[in-house]
Amino acid sequence: MKIILTVIVFFFFLSCIKDYKSNTRSYLKNESKHSIRIYPYTMGSVDSFGIFLIKPLGNLQVFESNVHGKTLSPDYGTLLKPYDSIVILFDDSIKVIHLKFNSTITCDECIKFENNRNISNSENYVKTIVEENKKFLKGYFTYTFTEQDYLNAKK
Repeated sequence: MKIILTVIVFFFFLSCIKDYKSNTRSYLKNESKHSIRIYPYTMGSVDSFGIFLIKPLGNLQVFESNVHGKTLSPDYGTLLKPYDSIVILFDDSIKVIHLKFNSTITCDECIKFENNRNISNSENYVKTIVEENKKFLKGYFTYTFTEQDYLNAKK
């Protein structure tokens, strides 16, 4: 009788374990009429694996993760933290530099981390939850480049 009771209790606790799974993605959306190239830099060198091209009015998935637990983190901005700066090139000619947190670099074409248009700042991504239930969370983050970003870089 003890064995049967032990087995029943064991299966009861086993069924109570919630193995939560999450799926997260990050997208870069280009609402401008200009092509955008993204070049992440570390110690003066570009990371060739991190270069992305976004076509005019295009949308590009740059990250996906399936993890255990209830989280949508990280977003693409978090993944950019190891880099010194991110160079954004509009139409292969107009450059703007997005700086990381506590950067000491100053320049006319630089966007500081605190700016709401900085791609490496996670707060500048829109979080969307697609599905959430007792065992699954699915969502994505989007950073959007606008025509105004192009006009600001062109100044």
